[in-house]
Amino acid sequence: MSERRTISLEILVRLCEQAITEEIWFDDNECTRKLMTAFSEFAHRSGYRVEQEFHTIDMVWWSDGRMIVAIESENDPRTGPIENEWKKLIYIDADNKLLVSYCSDANLREAWLKRAEQIIAGNPRSKDSAYYLILGDRAFYGFRGYEFDSSGRTIKRVRAQERQ
Repeated sequence: MSERRTISLEILVRLCEQAITEEIWFDDNECTRKLMTAFSEFAHRSGYRVEQEFHTIDMVWWSDGRMIVAIESENDPRTGPIENEWKKLIYIDADNKLLVSYCSDANLREAWLKRAEQIIAGNPRSKDSAYYLILGDRAFYGFRGYEFDSSGRTIKRVRAQERQ
């Protein structure tokens, strides 16, 4: 069995920062297009094969027949889809599972982190995966990143630099 490949949380946050600028922040379609382009270009440069719209997942990266990354993005988190998006990622067989969304409310953000921890901890699969949540924050037009282990424990937090 080959060892799990991990992706740096800092790199993932930086890709979001580069793709989603303040000028397009409120244009959902443009944000999605730019985000998927940035992730796709990075994956190709890193030697991965990219597949968009893999079953119900927005994007996956492959290497030697193995799914390395599964990416879901949610532009309108006000409707409460974060739970559904996490559940989709739980059941996909990838080494790294990434959910990108937007949340500027600190109380709501903490509730989402707690819920992500619960969903990941309740995962009936035994595969050791890395889970990432990246949230755009309109307060500084930047992104915050969170990494969870397979037990649902938050193991890392990253906040991108404020834009000048």
